[in-house]
Amino acid sequence: MLKEFAGVTVLAGRLHDFSDTAAVTSLLDLVISVDTSVAHLAGALAKPLWLPLQFAADFRWLLDRRDSPWYPSARLFRQRRAGDWTYVLSEIRDGLKEYLKLRPETESRADEGALQVAPTPAS
Repeated sequence: MLKEFAGVTVLAGRLHDFSDTAAVTSLLDLVISVDTSVAHLAGALAKPLWLPLQFAADFRWLLDRRDSPWYPSARLFRQRRAGDWTYVLSEIRDGLKEYLKLRPETESRADEGALQVAPTPAS
């Protein structure tokens, strides 16, 4: 499906182990990921990480916080009600708009179709 979007580089098939995933992640400006190994990798690499969390998130994300003591570069987006992602996605959308305003070089690259997507690592 991603191949249908102009300017998106699909890396599936090119990532052979987790070190490949780490190498790609280290090149990204921002990682938006649910609670997966990629999210923890981005946090460990101190890459800006935006993490959408379900209402009853894992204990490690603590309660009522938008940050993480484990990953200072993380920004947490929490569901307000179980099963309702509307608020979370709206917050991420609004955050991306602000992020792009503050990073004109990223916005211009996005306009040129240079956005890249790193899929889940190969198993």
